[in-house]
Amino acid sequence: MRSDGSGVFADDATERVWGIQDHFETLAIRLSPERLGPYKKVGAIGTQHAITLYKWNVDISAEFYKCLSFVEVVLRNALSSEFSRFHAELGRAGSWLTDTEIVWSHQQRESVQGASDLLRRQGKEVSTSGLVPLLNFGFWRYLMTKRYLATYWSPVLCRVFPGVKEDESRPLIDRLGRLHHLRNRIAHHEPIFGRRLDLDHRDCLLVLEAICPVTARWVESQSRVPEVLAVRPPL
Repeated sequence: MRSDGSGVFADDATERVWGIQDHFETLAIRLSPERLGPYKKVGAIGTQHAITLYKWNVDISAEFYKCLSFVEVVLRNALSSEFSRFHAELGRAGSWLTDTEIVWSHQQRESVQGASDLLRRQGKEVSTSGLVPLLNFGFWRYLMTKRYLATYWSPVLCRVFPGVKEDESRPLIDRLGRLHHLRNRIAHHEPIFGRRLDLDHRDCLLVLEAICPVTARWVESQSRVPEVLAVRPPL
């Protein structure tokens, strides 16, 4: 990232590919004025800077998506493992996800039903291993709400988050909510450059730390989020 002396920062790779400034206007049309609007509002910057910031937003979103994928997979696997254990201890057959004894919210019941129907249409068995990857981050995040905490903290959730006490679970729940919102913005290609992304990255690592410190340290060692944050274009 460098300045051409006019206060406009340009991405060297972008300039190598496009070569001349006219291409930025073409890009602006293809990306649409509406999509570039939030980027142009930052300091009333011009088209070139807006596209440079847009590209950086894509870059940091990609790095966060990697980090969030670890959070989601580790979270859902830990939750499913402990709910499966509890389900088996109660002597119940089938998958814990289709257990009618669990008082699911309407939305979560619909999510499980939709995933089950998809597996049947594909000629596959409705099993825990088949259902888990079909359920989105929101499904797993909402298992950490009052509806489930009262009943499942002691037998299940405290084992998912060892070291976190029930009366200390609020910060964890809030982190999951923020990460869910961040994930949805990234999935819909929305701007995230205005967020405190350093704190979002910290949230990712703290959620992982609450589940498995070893995994948290490994993800931190692999993450390029701090590196990309360091080269954010000026706002």
